[in-house]
Amino acid sequence: MDEKGQGTLEYAIILALVAIVAIAALSYLGSQLRNIFYSLTEVLLSNCESVTKSIYNYGGTLPPGALTGTGKFMWPTKGRITQKSWHCHHAVDIANSEGTPIYAADSGHVVVAGWKKGGYGKVVIVNHGNGFQTLYSHLSVIRVSVGQSVAKGQRVGLMGNTGHSAGSHLHFEVRQSSQLCDPLEFVSP
Repeated sequence: MDEKGQGTLEYAIILALVAIVAIAALSYLGSQLRNIFYSLTEVLLSNCESVTKSIYNYGGTLPPGALTGTGKFMWPTKGRITQKSWHCHHAVDIANSEGTPIYAADSGHVVVAGWKKGGYGKVVIVNHGNGFQTLYSHLSVIRVSVGQSVAKGQRVGLMGNTGHSAGSHLHFEVRQSSQLCDPLEFVSP
């Protein structure tokens, strides 16, 4: 091969390597942008709490014989906190692998167990009968049904990535008199 042919081959190899690096960088940036997009979507769909207040107002008295909460909550799952409570996100997001067990933070009565609009995906809501409700969302599997009493520490579902979610995690809310609260004011990991 002459010098001109050798130079063309080296140029082609360099271009191919640059293209591979560019594709890898764009792929990485694309996944990061996707995560940001879904996080922003979750915030926008929650409409900075007005939607969640109106859709998930499940306070009130429990049916006769239903378990009642103590008001002292336990941590609902294993994992790391990826988002704390702030103005448009009155919840704690706890990330771990899909299928990680989710437990009732206190005893109570299941008032919602299924798919809910607003980006939450598969959701369980427990009314604790003492002014508190807890919400567990983005579940992959729900292990309880509406009308069922649950004991503190009982498995209610498995962690997942349903609804508007950028990865496997639990979106955990605590409500007092149907007002969204910072869960970390009531429980810690």
